[in-house]
Amino acid sequence: MGNLREAIAEYAAIVEGTREEYTQEELTVSIIRQDHPELDFMDDDEIQEIIDFANRGREKWYVVIETQADGKNYVGINDDSYCGDNIISEHDSEDEADAACTQYAQEKGLPLFADYREIREAKRNDN
Repeated sequence: MGNLREAIAEYAAIVEGTREEYTQEELTVSIIRQDHPELDFMDDDEIQEIIDFANRGREKWYVVIETQADGKNYVGINDDSYCGDNIISEHDSEDEADAACTQYAQEKGLPLFADYREIREAKRNDN
């Protein structure tokens, strides 16, 4: 079991180091191969997996306000695929964004996206 823990810790260190050393645009299998010959024992798919994990760690989460079909503003979170302009704050993890979202909604007296989903679901069930 100790060897597995060590291997996982080493893998995590490689992922973290890769994330810190390269920008997302620079992070390619060929560049990793060029800069890190000590990883020659890995095939391209394994290196790509490290790259994918490193890039996942770069994702940002946003607290946003959106007006829904009922005309009310709701507060929620979105990942970095969000392209709206109603961003309240940016966070490094989903949990951080979720906590900030809840706090902002309480401070401003606004409902959450989840509240809107519940209202919509209840209306569907009534029909």
